[in-house]
Amino acid sequence: MARGLLNPRFIANWRLASLVRSVLKNGTDGTIKVAIDAINAAGAPHCFLSVTKWGHSAIVNTSGNGDCHIILRGGKAPKL
Repeated sequence: MARGLLNPRFIANWRLASLVRSVLKNGTDGTIKVAIDAINAAGAPHCFLSVTKWGHSAIVNTSGNGDCHIILRGGKAPKL
């Protein structure tokens, strides 16, 4: 394996992390636009530069998370 590339165990850990469900909260003013935008971003694939636990730089690809949920909180009026 070339120096600086991801170890297969590291790749497996990132894949497991992508299976974790994301819970996103709406703003305290009661609107849900911010939470919906966050779900759209979390569901999209991403590619970013990271550092492995061995200190090597690596490009990490994620497939996105399709299991996101919104927690409603706050608001200007009581929720029924």
